[in-house]
Amino acid sequence: MKPDRNSNTEFWLELLEPGNDQDQARRNWNVFCHWKFGAGLGGVVSGQQSGKIWDELGAVEYIANHTEYQARVIEIRERFDGYPILEDGPITGEFPDEPLMDFTGKELPRDVSFAGRLVVNSSFNNTAFRKQSSFENTIFVNYADFTGTRFGDNSGNQASSVSFTGSRFHGSAHFNYAQFPRTTWLDQVTFNDLAVFEEAEFGRQCSGSDEQNGWAFFSRSQFKHDADFPGSRFNVTAEFDHAVFDGKAIFDGARFRKPVTFNNAKFQNRTSFRKATFGRPPRFFETEIHEDVSFDRIDWRSAERSYSRRNRRNDKPDSIVKDSEDAIRAWDRLVLIMGEQEKLTERHEFYRLMMRAQRQRDGYRSLSSIANWLFDKSSDFGWGIRRAFLWWFGHIAFGAVILADGWPAVLNSLLVSFANSLAFLRLGSEGGYLDGSHKALEGASSHPDWVFSTVGTTQAVLGPVLLFLVLLTLRNRFRLG
Repeated sequence: MKPDRNSNTEFWLELLEPGNDQDQARRNWNVFCHWKFGAGLGGVVSGQQSGKIWDELGAVEYIANHTEYQARVIEIRERFDGYPILEDGPITGEFPDEPLMDFTGKELPRDVSFAGRLVVNSSFNNTAFRKQSSFENTIFVNYADFTGTRFGDNSGNQASSVSFTGSRFHGSAHFNYAQFPRTTWLDQVTFNDLAVFEEAEFGRQCSGSDEQNGWAFFSRSQFKHDADFPGSRFNVTAEFDHAVFDGKAIFDGARFRKPVTFNNAKFQNRTSFRKATFGRPPRFFETEIHEDVSFDRIDWRSAERSYSRRNRRNDKPDSIVKDSEDAIRAWDRLVLIMGEQEKLTERHEFYRLMMRAQRQRDGYRSLSSIANWLFDKSSDFGWGIRRAFLWWFGHIAFGAVILADGWPAVLNSLLVSFANSLAFLRLGSEGGYLDGSHKALEGASSHPDWVFSTVGTTQAVLGPVLLFLVLLTLRNRFRLG
């Protein structure tokens, strides 16, 4: 007989009720699950894992006590007599495809704890947890569907939180479009199968003007299959420190509004942050990153604004300097990582970000900051070919405008200005290829001699510098030399 979904949902909610003893409620839950699902676990997980599940739940001792075990099963069956889930008896073969623990669309107005329990074929699709909820050390078997789940009080209650600390997923975990509260604990979690957080939102209460911080902890979690975070939104600080990604780690289009850290994390497969948005410089200290990594098409302006002097005029200079120094270290680390991975484009992108952060730290009054600014504007720190070429050609054209004395002299003035910019080739000197143009321009011009000498000297200095920048950008882009 196919179980009645609504009746079975009420059964699980009543069995979940702790009463006066949370430990006893957890023991009753796991005893019943062992009676109901124990024989069928072998068809879902390996025999070794099946045996470890009860040990991880701390349930071996009271399951081994046959007398107490039988007494609890009888007590539960008498207490919930009439529920279809009891009439169907234990599941000894394969688990059905439909949810066995179905809380779809339910609204749970009080604190709820699934901590330390076995959860099988579970659906929390569009379930609303209005208060704090706990899944600490919970074992999820087969699949866990949290699509559209709303955790916590979205009115802005700072105490609202959800914890999955130490939980194990022995099947796919889907958190698509889930809404997490101000504080979310997903640390020390083991995802043995696919983990999907597509369009999930962490810290919904913090998405507006609220600047009070919250956290999304993924520290020391293990993703043994693919981890998908496309389009996910982190309105709170996100920590992935010491996390291990054995499968692909996809953060395409993710939005990190607050700080995010991947310190000591390990990415052992394809990793992508394509089109992601960062509100602060991301931290990757002591991080192992797979060679197939992408930071393609990221707009870093939001991260740079976090320590921009222009954007923080009302803040104390010391705080700006500190944030700039933190940014410099973050960018410098990414420069080193991308260099080790031989990712030239990404390496230079982080180098440019680091150089601009140094300018924010030092202000605009020192010679180094002025040189930094000129290097940026003239060639985008040796990366902008078009910008460097325009500066080089522009100074030739500007010199020609000064030297020209009417339209007939335009061609000769351009040739002379070009020769001045390459003075080391002596093109306009006596016997040079452009000596004739130089003499013709001087003979036809009404400018005094000092104009020619001043323009010539200035271009003789600027020309090689600007030409060097052109060659530098070509080398950086195409690895010439």
